[in-house]
Amino acid sequence: MRLSQIVWKMIAPFSLVIMWNTIAASSLPLNRIDLPDGFVINEYVSGIPDARSMAMGPKGTLIVGTRNDGRLWAASDTNGDFRADRKVLSHQD
Repeated sequence: MRLSQIVWKMIAPFSLVIMWNTIAASSLPLNRIDLPDGFVINEYVSGIPDARSMAMGPKGTLIVGTRNDGRLWAASDTNGDFRADRKVLSHQD
């Protein structure tokens, strides 16, 4: 498997979570999302209200922008379990 495929398989689920969070105001029912065979979805980071967009930094930090309040959050997985265990507010308008 090529590196680009591995990266895409890691980033695609996060995109679905952020996109779904934009549509749904309540908690995500991850177990009710119908995914194609071979795909899985897990929550990477929680507690970021109105998450709207995201970008992966070159060192693996996920930057999440919010919809209405102009905040940028930085989330990272420091222990390698594919879940953010460190989340900080990095910018606020």
